[in-house]
Amino acid sequence: MVALSRRKILQLTAYGIAFGIASQMFPFRTLSAFAQTPGDYKALVCIFLHGGNDGDNTVVPISGTGYADYAAVRGAIAHPSANLLPIGNVNHSTYGPTTYGLHPSMTQLQGLASQLAVVANCGMLVEPLTKDEYQNRLKPRPQNLFSHSDQQRQMQDATPLGSSPTGWGGASLISFKG
Repeated sequence: MVALSRRKILQLTAYGIAFGIASQMFPFRTLSAFAQTPGDYKALVCIFLHGGNDGDNTVVPISGTGYADYAAVRGAIAHPSANLLPIGNVNHSTYGPTTYGLHPSMTQLQGLASQLAVVANCGMLVEPLTKDEYQNRLKPRPQNLFSHSDQQRQMQDATPLGSSPTGWGGASLISFKG
């Protein structure tokens, strides 16, 4: 029996991990071939801001009652409407036709505004529910509804009543292959 040093064990483990990772990367080479197809190739790119983003200062109503409400609630951290980068108009359910703008530092996204869709005020409800239905537990609710980390995980894997190791994008790929 050969005695192995701790260094040799770590080295062999690292080689094994590297080999395992390399063998798993093979399918990605075949997937990238799909992106090389000529024509009107389109991609869905989803950006999940995992903390560190003040969403209420990212996409902001620029004028009218919408901006007045924003400025009143945000107080000293509200951006002056003149500093916001206009991105388009929306017929808001409360404020009517409203122009929205991006945070002043998002100049590169402003140029892509016609190709972007902002999904705001989203969360993981199992089904719509009222305050009364929530308080009296009359309808199913997501697990740990007021836990920020749990809600982030649920948004990433699209499972309000449990969890998934693949995420909604991974689940789509798995069902596509299967």
